[in-house]
Amino acid sequence: MAAAPLRVFISHIHEEAALGAVVSSCIKDAFHARSVTTFLSGDAQDLPAGRKWIEVIEQELDQAAVVVALLSPVSLRRPWVNIELGAAWIKHRHIIPLCHSELRVGDLPRPFGDFHGVGLDQDDAAERLLGGVADALRLEQPRRLAFKEMLAELRSAAAGIKIAESPAPDARAEPPDLPPEQIRMLRFLAGLANRGIDKVPLSNLAAGTQVGLAAMKYHLAELEKRHFVYVGHHPKPRESDVRISPGGVGWLLAQDEMPGSS
Repeated sequence: MAAAPLRVFISHIHEEAALGAVVSSCIKDAFHARSVTTFLSGDAQDLPAGRKWIEVIEQELDQAAVVVALLSPVSLRRPWVNIELGAAWIKHRHIIPLCHSELRVGDLPRPFGDFHGVGLDQDDAAERLLGGVADALRLEQPRRLAFKEMLAELRSAAAGIKIAESPAPDARAEPPDLPPEQIRMLRFLAGLANRGIDKVPLSNLAAGTQVGLAAMKYHLAELEKRHFVYVGHHPKPRESDVRISPGGVGWLLAQDEMPGSS
């Protein structure tokens, strides 16, 4: 089995950039002897012309073994976060929610509450966060670190977060409503992805969701327009491969429609 990459993906919204930088610094300081690296998802906002944000996110997740997701009452409402965590979920990455700004671990909505989260209100938050990262990277848990000082720095960064009155640069529109057929299709594809089956022939998708082939083509076209699915091309349309996208998983996360979450 290949060794897990020693890289941590830090998911955050625009306003949490300073907190993300502190999290990155704590991780690098704790594991400097093992050359652990980090990626801040906000870095993907400043892309060269022609680069797509989601492509960069997926490429970075390919190189990371663990995702630390900064979560607050505000960030939970941002589709940006759901899409990034959707991409991480598809790739079966270890996810650690880091709760701050009046959001406590016990208040995390499903499915985020299914992950082992850490809250900055906890006195051992820094130790728990770095311990979770160590477990995901298969490293020894760091010892004799200045956990109290790290926690103070994390809390200070969280306290300094200012939410703009106007939408932040990474804000997205509210998730669209979808008809029942499209929800069944996304749930079916997500269930397969969770079992390691990343794509399925159109004919199998129709059979598994009880959506007729004629209607299936229409609904797939609509989901593809929203970037919720990827559809391959095959000379025989019934055999075209379909797989869920990070956006599709993100929609399910936002609506609490993930398989097994209701």
